[in-house]
Amino acid sequence: MSDKLDETREKGVQMIFEALKEDPVANEKQESILLQKAVNIEAEIYSEEHATNHEYKSNIRSKVLNLKDQNNPELRKRVVLGDLSAKEFSELNGEELASDQRKKENEEIREEGLKGAIGIDAMIPNSQPKMDLIDDGI
Repeated sequence: MSDKLDETREKGVQMIFEALKEDPVANEKQESILLQKAVNIEAEIYSEEHATNHEYKSNIRSKVLNLKDQNNPELRKRVVLGDLSAKEFSELNGEELASDQRKKENEEIREEGLKGAIGIDAMIPNSQPKMDLIDDGI
């Protein structure tokens, strides 16, 4: 059973390493540094989950997909250059991992949803909700 857990973690490290390695012909020193970063990131994710369960695997996949995102090269660069430590990177949620473009799109979607949820009474100036009329004794 422990071999299976080790295999899962090794696969996680390999996936993160491949996502960090942009240049397929990186030299050995670069690969060694990136492999150590991948090991550190995986260890942080594992320490959060304490198991190689569904959440662990989902977290690994999410981080890998965000590192590979062609619209978000800045994230990968920040991790590779050490601007984001393994711990900081492992703690980021999906919204925080998103590219600036995606964050803007998400904000626009939230604003549109909020406008739709407010209702017509809130859009009419000087209209009072029915509860206010009851509270005023009317």
